[in-house]
Amino acid sequence: MAQRLKRCGLPFPALICCPALVCCLLAGYCIWSWKVVGGAEPVIQTAAIVTPLAVYREEHASVALADARPMAVISARPTSQPFGIAAVPVTGGKLPMTWRRLKRDIHAERALLAHCRAAAVNCSPAMQALLAIIAKGADSTGRIRLGLINRAVNLAIRPLNNSTPREVRDHWNDPLTTLMAGHGDCKDYAIVKYAALIEAGIAERDLSVVILRDLSASEDHAVVAVRLDGTWVVLDNRWLALVRDVNIRRVIPLFVLDEAGVGRNSLQNVEPAFAQLAS
Repeated sequence: MAQRLKRCGLPFPALICCPALVCCLLAGYCIWSWKVVGGAEPVIQTAAIVTPLAVYREEHASVALADARPMAVISARPTSQPFGIAAVPVTGGKLPMTWRRLKRDIHAERALLAHCRAAAVNCSPAMQALLAIIAKGADSTGRIRLGLINRAVNLAIRPLNNSTPREVRDHWNDPLTTLMAGHGDCKDYAIVKYAALIEAGIAERDLSVVILRDLSASEDHAVVAVRLDGTWVVLDNRWLALVRDVNIRRVIPLFVLDEAGVGRNSLQNVEPAFAQLAS
């Protein structure tokens, strides 16, 4: 021990007069010897300095490190609008005008369907197709009813191909026109589902057509959202499964079309092609 302390530049006799210093040195020597012999690595805990930036990075680290996928920031709590949209009413422009026309068409076609039910002889093929879609969910409730109608509409309409003229793809058709043509794009699927769900007994206050920005495809996309048991379920023409809005990634909600009219998401400034092309 005396030799080790001498190598540190401390005279051994002088240390005898300082018991406290000797105790500290002996404790340090014991710890050092324990490590050299093969004792456990001492655990040292340090408190990190927490700053607002550090908190932000910590909260977003799981998303950034997982796969860096942008996603809509949606609360898991029930919200009055799908995708947590903070809607600002839009009253002017082509999109609100188109939505008002479609709602008039949908309600007028409900009267035609009532006559069709009363006398089948007055049913056009398009009316029969819509009634068949509605009947798919007639004996079911909840999520099963939504799934059956979603599947029926997806299978009843063929998707438009890229060779379809732009003026055809950009036009918003009423449900019977789409079913008569037998083909359409995402917004046509959504309008047919909206009408069919109303006829199937879903309250219009629980229905929305939502226009999203699909970041994966770099294009705008329309879906139907249905409020079920306090949560929003999304019906999409690209898949048969039902998905909650909080589980859909790589989208930015832009507009919501519902019973109240057209609302724009106040949390973003992206203008979709739908707003420019609606006619």
